[in-house]
Amino acid sequence: MKKTDNIDNLSFGLSKILGKKFDYLKINRIDEGFSEKSYKLIVSSGNQIESYFLKEIENESEYLFYKEIVYVIGIHTPRIYGALPLDSRTYMLMEYIESFKTKWNDKQRYLKAIDLLIEKDLLVQNNWEKINQSHFVNKKVSYNMIIRDISRINEGEKMKIHISYDELSEFLGRNKSRMKYIRNILSIRGMLTLCHNDFHLNNVILSKTNNKVYLIDWKNPNIGSVFIDLAKIVNNAPQKFQQELLEYYKIKVKTIDFEYLYPIAEAYDHLGVLSWAVKAVKAQKTKVLKYVDYNYKCKRIIKVISNLS
Repeated sequence: MKKTDNIDNLSFGLSKILGKKFDYLKINRIDEGFSEKSYKLIVSSGNQIESYFLKEIENESEYLFYKEIVYVIGIHTPRIYGALPLDSRTYMLMEYIESFKTKWNDKQRYLKAIDLLIEKDLLVQNNWEKINQSHFVNKKVSYNMIIRDISRINEGEKMKIHISYDELSEFLGRNKSRMKYIRNILSIRGMLTLCHNDFHLNNVILSKTNNKVYLIDWKNPNIGSVFIDLAKIVNNAPQKFQQELLEYYKIKVKTIDFEYLYPIAEAYDHLGVLSWAVKAVKAQKTKVLKYVDYNYKCKRIIKVISNLS
Protein backbone atom coordinates (compact mmCIF):
# COMPACT_ATOMS: atom_id res chain seq x y z
CA MET A 1 0.00 0.00 0.00
CA LYS A 2 1.38 3.38 -1.00
CA LYS A 3 0.54 5.62 1.92
CA THR A 4 0.79 8.94 0.09
CA ASP A 5 -1.39 7.81 -2.83
CA ASN A 6 -4.03 5.99 -0.82
CA ILE A 7 -4.40 7.82 2.50
CA ASP A 8 -7.44 9.78 1.30
CA ASN A 9 -9.09 6.71 -0.26
CA LEU A 10 -8.40 4.67 2.87
CA SER A 11 -9.81 7.37 5.14
CA PHE A 12 -12.91 7.62 2.95
CA GLY A 13 -13.35 3.84 2.94
CA LEU A 14 -13.00 3.61 6.73
CA SER A 15 -15.54 6.40 7.20
CA LYS A 16 -18.00 4.63 4.90
CA ILE A 17 -17.65 1.26 6.68
CA LEU A 18 -17.66 2.61 10.24
CA GLY A 19 -20.11 5.45 9.68
CA LYS A 20 -17.99 8.31 11.04
CA LYS A 21 -15.29 10.69 9.88
CA PHE A 22 -11.69 10.68 11.11
CA ASP A 23 -9.36 13.63 11.50
CA TYR A 24 -6.18 11.57 11.93
CA LEU A 25 -4.96 8.29 10.44
CA LYS A 26 -1.66 6.47 11.04
CA ILE A 27 -0.67 3.27 9.20
CA ASN A 28 1.85 0.78 10.62
CA ARG A 29 2.85 -2.23 8.50
CA ILE A 30 2.86 -5.58 10.29
CA ASP A 31 5.58 -7.69 8.71
CA GLU A 32 4.04 -11.14 8.61
CA GLY A 33 3.50 -13.66 5.83
CA PHE A 34 4.92 -13.80 2.31
CA SER A 35 2.24 -12.28 0.11
CA GLU A 36 -0.58 -10.92 2.23
CA LYS A 37 -0.02 -7.52 3.80
CA SER A 38 -1.37 -6.48 7.17
CA TYR A 39 -1.53 -3.09 8.86
CA LYS A 40 -2.41 -1.60 12.22
CA LEU A 41 -4.47 1.54 11.76
CA ILE A 42 -4.56 4.20 14.47
CA VAL A 43 -7.36 6.71 13.94
CA SER A 44 -8.90 9.56 15.88
CA SER A 45 -12.32 11.13 15.75
CA GLY A 46 -12.49 14.16 17.98
CA ASN A 47 -10.81 13.18 21.24
CA GLN A 48 -11.32 9.42 20.72
CA ILE A 49 -8.41 7.26 19.51
CA GLU A 50 -9.13 3.81 18.10
CA SER A 51 -7.10 0.98 16.55
CA TYR A 52 -8.11 -1.36 13.74
CA PHE A 53 -6.51 -4.21 11.83
CA LEU A 54 -6.40 -4.12 8.03
CA LYS A 55 -5.57 -7.38 6.27
CA GLU A 56 -5.07 -8.00 2.57
CA ILE A 57 -7.25 -10.84 1.29
CA GLU A 58 -7.24 -12.63 -2.06
CA ASN A 59 -10.84 -11.70 -2.82
CA GLU A 60 -14.10 -10.74 -1.14
CA SER A 61 -15.02 -14.41 -0.57
CA GLU A 62 -12.79 -14.55 2.52
CA TYR A 63 -14.65 -11.58 4.00
CA LEU A 64 -18.05 -13.11 3.15
CA PHE A 65 -16.96 -16.40 4.73
CA TYR A 66 -16.15 -14.55 7.97
CA LYS A 67 -19.40 -12.62 7.79
CA GLU A 68 -21.72 -15.53 6.95
CA ILE A 69 -20.05 -18.43 8.77
CA VAL A 70 -17.27 -17.71 11.29
CA TYR A 71 -18.85 -14.68 12.93
CA VAL A 72 -22.42 -16.00 12.78
CA ILE A 73 -21.87 -19.42 14.36
CA GLY A 74 -19.79 -17.88 17.15
CA ILE A 75 -16.21 -19.01 16.49
CA HIS A 76 -14.05 -16.75 18.63
CA THR A 77 -12.55 -14.32 16.14
CA PRO A 78 -11.97 -10.55 16.06
CA ARG A 79 -14.96 -8.52 14.92
CA ILE A 80 -15.17 -8.02 11.15
CA TYR A 81 -16.33 -4.58 9.98
CA GLY A 82 -16.19 -4.85 6.20
CA ALA A 83 -14.23 -5.32 2.98
CA LEU A 84 -12.34 -2.42 1.44
CA PRO A 85 -11.11 -2.23 -2.19
CA LEU A 86 -7.90 -0.22 -2.42
CA ASP A 87 -5.16 0.06 -5.03
CA SER A 88 -6.51 -2.88 -7.09
CA ARG A 89 -6.45 -5.06 -3.97
CA THR A 90 -9.03 -6.10 -1.40
CA TYR A 91 -8.59 -5.60 2.33
CA MET A 92 -10.63 -6.71 5.32
CA LEU A 93 -11.16 -4.30 8.20
CA MET A 94 -11.12 -6.05 11.57
CA GLU A 95 -11.05 -5.37 15.28
CA TYR A 96 -7.48 -4.91 16.50
CA ILE A 97 -6.57 -7.28 19.35
CA GLU A 98 -3.56 -6.25 21.40
CA SER A 99 -1.96 -9.66 21.83
CA PHE A 100 0.96 -11.33 23.56
CA LYS A 101 3.94 -12.28 21.44
CA THR A 102 3.94 -15.88 20.22
CA LYS A 103 6.10 -18.17 22.36
CA TRP A 104 6.63 -21.48 20.61
CA ASN A 105 7.76 -23.28 23.78
CA ASP A 106 4.82 -22.20 25.97
CA LYS A 107 2.82 -25.33 26.71
CA GLN A 108 -0.06 -23.40 28.25
CA ARG A 109 -0.55 -21.50 24.99
CA TYR A 110 -0.88 -24.81 23.14
CA LEU A 111 -3.41 -26.07 25.68
CA LYS A 112 -5.44 -22.88 25.19
CA ALA A 113 -5.22 -23.41 21.44
CA ILE A 114 -6.53 -26.97 21.76
CA ASP A 115 -9.40 -25.73 23.93
CA LEU A 116 -10.24 -23.23 21.18
CA LEU A 117 -10.00 -26.01 18.59
CA ILE A 118 -12.43 -28.18 20.55
CA GLU A 119 -14.80 -25.22 20.97
CA LYS A 120 -14.61 -24.51 17.22
CA ASP A 121 -15.43 -28.10 16.30
CA LEU A 122 -18.38 -28.18 18.69
CA LEU A 123 -19.81 -25.00 17.18
CA VAL A 124 -19.38 -26.51 13.74
CA GLN A 125 -21.31 -29.64 14.73
CA ASN A 126 -24.14 -27.46 16.07
CA ASN A 127 -24.27 -25.54 12.77
CA TRP A 128 -23.44 -28.36 10.36
CA GLU A 129 -26.27 -27.80 7.90
CA LYS A 130 -25.45 -24.11 7.48
CA ILE A 131 -21.76 -24.84 6.90
CA ASN A 132 -22.43 -27.73 4.52
CA GLN A 133 -24.62 -25.48 2.37
CA SER A 134 -22.17 -22.57 2.25
CA HIS A 135 -20.69 -21.62 -1.12
CA PHE A 136 -17.55 -20.40 0.66
CA VAL A 137 -16.52 -23.79 2.07
CA ASN A 138 -14.83 -26.51 0.01
CA LYS A 139 -16.64 -29.77 0.64
CA LYS A 140 -13.51 -31.94 0.86
CA VAL A 141 -9.73 -31.75 1.25
CA SER A 142 -8.25 -30.11 -1.84
CA TYR A 143 -6.35 -32.52 -4.08
CA ASN A 144 -5.09 -29.53 -6.05
CA MET A 145 -3.28 -28.34 -2.91
CA ILE A 146 -1.72 -31.77 -2.47
CA ILE A 147 -0.52 -31.68 -6.09
CA ARG A 148 0.86 -28.18 -5.50
CA ASP A 149 2.72 -29.38 -2.40
CA ILE A 150 4.20 -32.35 -4.26
CA SER A 151 5.32 -30.02 -7.04
CA ARG A 152 7.08 -27.84 -4.48
CA ILE A 153 8.77 -30.88 -2.96
CA ASN A 154 10.14 -31.68 -6.43
CA GLU A 155 11.26 -28.07 -6.74
CA GLY A 156 12.91 -28.28 -3.31
CA GLU A 157 14.91 -31.27 -4.52
CA LYS A 158 16.13 -29.31 -7.54
CA MET A 159 16.97 -26.29 -5.35
CA LYS A 160 18.99 -28.54 -2.99
CA ILE A 161 17.18 -27.13 0.02
CA HIS A 162 17.78 -30.31 2.03
CA ILE A 163 18.94 -33.80 1.13
CA SER A 164 15.72 -35.29 2.54
CA TYR A 165 13.78 -33.76 -0.35
CA ASP A 166 15.56 -36.14 -2.75
CA GLU A 167 14.18 -39.32 -1.20
CA LEU A 168 10.75 -37.82 -0.55
CA SER A 169 10.38 -36.49 -4.10
CA GLU A 170 11.17 -39.89 -5.58
CA PHE A 171 8.84 -41.64 -3.11
CA LEU A 172 5.88 -39.32 -3.84
CA GLY A 173 6.35 -39.88 -7.55
CA ARG A 174 5.80 -43.59 -6.99
CA ASN A 175 2.77 -43.14 -4.72
CA LYS A 176 0.36 -40.81 -6.51
CA SER A 177 -2.60 -43.13 -5.94
CA ARG A 178 -1.93 -43.13 -2.19
CA MET A 179 -1.91 -39.33 -2.15
CA LYS A 180 -5.42 -39.43 -3.67
CA TYR A 181 -6.36 -41.91 -0.95
CA ILE A 182 -5.14 -39.47 1.71
CA ARG A 183 -7.34 -36.74 0.25
CA ASN A 184 -10.36 -39.03 0.16
CA ILE A 185 -9.95 -40.62 3.59
CA LEU A 186 -9.47 -37.25 5.34
CA SER A 187 -12.63 -36.00 3.60
CA ILE A 188 -15.06 -38.79 4.50
CA ARG A 189 -13.93 -40.94 7.42
CA GLY A 190 -14.35 -40.34 11.13
CA MET A 191 -15.60 -37.11 12.63
CA LEU A 192 -15.63 -34.21 10.15
CA THR A 193 -15.49 -30.50 10.83
CA LEU A 194 -14.79 -27.12 9.26
CA CYS A 195 -11.01 -27.18 8.90
CA HIS A 196 -9.01 -23.98 9.32
CA ASN A 197 -5.94 -25.62 7.71
CA ASP A 198 -3.38 -23.27 9.29
CA PHE A 199 -4.10 -23.77 12.97
CA HIS A 200 -0.83 -22.68 14.64
CA LEU A 201 0.04 -20.19 17.36
CA ASN A 202 0.49 -17.22 15.01
CA ASN A 203 -3.16 -17.62 14.07
CA VAL A 204 -4.35 -18.33 17.61
CA ILE A 205 -3.76 -14.99 19.27
CA LEU A 206 -3.93 -14.37 23.01
CA SER A 207 -5.42 -11.03 24.04
CA LYS A 208 -3.59 -8.84 26.56
CA THR A 209 -6.91 -7.27 27.52
CA ASN A 210 -9.03 -10.27 28.51
CA ASN A 211 -6.66 -13.26 28.17
CA LYS A 212 -9.01 -14.83 25.61
CA VAL A 213 -7.84 -16.60 22.47
CA TYR A 214 -8.98 -15.68 18.97
CA LEU A 215 -8.70 -17.65 15.73
CA ILE A 216 -7.73 -15.60 12.67
CA ASP A 217 -6.69 -16.02 9.02
CA TRP A 218 -9.29 -18.34 7.47
CA LYS A 219 -7.92 -18.49 3.91
CA ASN A 220 -8.68 -22.05 2.76
CA PRO A 221 -11.59 -23.52 4.76
CA ASN A 222 -12.86 -26.96 3.89
CA ILE A 223 -14.80 -29.85 5.35
CA GLY A 224 -12.44 -32.57 6.52
CA SER A 225 -11.21 -34.64 9.44
CA VAL A 226 -11.07 -33.04 12.87
CA PHE A 227 -7.48 -34.32 13.06
CA ILE A 228 -6.23 -31.96 10.32
CA ASP A 229 -6.24 -28.89 12.58
CA LEU A 230 -5.18 -30.97 15.59
CA ALA A 231 -2.12 -32.26 13.71
CA LYS A 232 -1.17 -28.72 12.71
CA ILE A 233 -1.10 -27.35 16.26
CA VAL A 234 0.60 -30.46 17.69
CA ASN A 235 3.24 -30.65 14.94
CA ASN A 236 4.15 -27.03 15.60
CA ALA A 237 4.72 -27.69 19.30
CA PRO A 238 8.09 -28.81 20.68
CA GLN A 239 8.34 -32.59 20.49
CA LYS A 240 8.90 -32.86 24.24
CA PHE A 241 5.21 -32.26 24.95
CA GLN A 242 3.45 -33.26 21.72
CA GLN A 243 2.23 -36.53 23.21
CA GLU A 244 0.89 -34.71 26.25
CA LEU A 245 -1.11 -32.40 23.97
CA LEU A 246 -2.62 -35.38 22.17
CA GLU A 247 -3.58 -37.01 25.47
CA TYR A 248 -5.15 -33.73 26.63
CA TYR A 249 -7.25 -33.67 23.45
CA LYS A 250 -8.30 -37.33 23.75
CA ILE A 251 -9.40 -36.84 27.36
CA LYS A 252 -11.76 -34.06 26.27
CA VAL A 253 -12.98 -35.48 22.94
CA LYS A 254 -14.32 -38.92 22.14
CA THR A 255 -12.24 -39.78 19.09
CA ILE A 256 -13.17 -42.11 16.24
CA ASP A 257 -10.47 -43.98 14.31
CA PHE A 258 -7.78 -41.91 16.02
CA GLU A 259 -4.99 -44.47 15.68
CA TYR A 260 -5.58 -44.79 11.95
CA LEU A 261 -6.57 -41.25 10.90
CA TYR A 262 -4.33 -39.08 13.06
CA PRO A 263 -1.01 -40.30 11.54
CA ILE A 264 -2.47 -39.63 8.07
CA ALA A 265 -3.43 -36.09 9.10
CA GLU A 266 0.03 -35.69 10.64
CA ALA A 267 1.76 -36.74 7.39
CA TYR A 268 -0.56 -34.47 5.40
CA ASP A 269 0.50 -31.54 7.58
CA HIS A 270 4.22 -32.41 7.30
CA LEU A 271 3.87 -32.36 3.52
CA GLY A 272 2.32 -28.90 3.68
CA VAL A 273 5.10 -27.56 5.91
CA LEU A 274 7.84 -28.89 3.62
CA SER A 275 6.04 -27.29 0.69
CA TRP A 276 5.79 -24.01 2.60
CA ALA A 277 9.53 -24.21 3.34
CA VAL A 278 10.25 -24.14 -0.40
CA LYS A 279 8.05 -21.07 -0.72
CA ALA A 280 9.89 -19.44 2.20
CA VAL A 281 13.31 -20.08 0.64
CA LYS A 282 12.16 -18.60 -2.66
CA ALA A 283 10.84 -15.55 -0.79
CA GLN A 284 14.17 -15.26 1.09
CA LYS A 285 12.36 -15.68 4.43
CA THR A 286 14.80 -18.32 5.68
CA LYS A 287 14.82 -17.14 9.32
CA VAL A 288 11.41 -18.72 9.83
CA LEU A 289 12.80 -22.14 8.88
CA LYS A 290 15.22 -22.66 11.77
CA TYR A 291 12.81 -25.00 13.61
CA VAL A 292 11.89 -27.16 10.60
CA ASP A 293 13.15 -30.73 11.09
CA TYR A 294 13.36 -31.69 7.42
CA ASN A 295 14.69 -35.19 8.00
CA TYR A 296 12.04 -36.13 10.60
CA LYS A 297 9.15 -34.80 8.51
CA CYS A 298 10.29 -36.56 5.33
CA LYS A 299 10.87 -39.87 7.12
CA ARG A 300 7.50 -39.62 8.88
CA ILE A 301 5.63 -38.95 5.61
CA ILE A 302 7.27 -41.94 3.96
CA LYS A 303 6.56 -44.23 6.92
CA VAL A 304 2.88 -43.26 7.24
CA ILE A 305 2.15 -43.51 3.50
CA SER A 306 4.02 -46.82 3.25
CA ASN A 307 1.83 -48.27 6.02
CA LEU A 308 -1.47 -47.30 4.40
CA SER A 309 -3.83 -50.20 3.81
